[in-house]
Amino acid sequence: MIRAALIGLLAAFAACGGPDEAPVANAEGRVITLALWAGSAEALDGPRVSAHPVTGLSIDAYRRRAEGREQVLTVTQGGAALGRVLDRQPGMPERRFTGDAIFPLGLWRQGESRQFQAQEVTLLGPAERRVTIEILDLGFEYEGVPRSLRFRVIIRDAAGRPIACETSIYSPGRGLVAFEASALWRGGAAC
Repeated sequence: MIRAALIGLLAAFAACGGPDEAPVANAEGRVITLALWAGSAEALDGPRVSAHPVTGLSIDAYRRRAEGREQVLTVTQGGAALGRVLDRQPGMPERRFTGDAIFPLGLWRQGESRQFQAQEVTLLGPAERRVTIEILDLGFEYEGVPRSLRFRVIIRDAAGRPIACETSIYSPGRGLVAFEASALWRGGAAC
């Protein structure tokens, strides 16, 4: 099913003419592709068929490495998101995920918000997560680059308490260009 979703996204990408020709936001929304997330793809490897680190099932995995950090991601939620399956950071315990959602994929509308169920596996065991992706701006100019995307990801625990809130901006041909994480873990205000 995920492979079919990936093929559908690639077909939508091809229909747009390439990474910098994704449709601009309109009343119907915008098709968001992996090309927007990947940007120039300098530090990106994939997709490669790999075993999911939790389920062992075959997935099409994308590996991203930067500054000692490694993430393995795949298309999740029936093609509606890109999510982590593995996250390694210096000085932090390894985390594994099923159903994670950190980047919107496919057709999204301005102001749309979607909720997803996920699981994070840490040294303490599995923990249920509720992930919300909210589209803040489907197509605006960021530092001279048109059709940039700004969205927010809020991650809550099983009781609904926010544990992370991140706002990201992605620009065509550049990928992630701006990122802001809230101070929720330090008792700061929610997004």
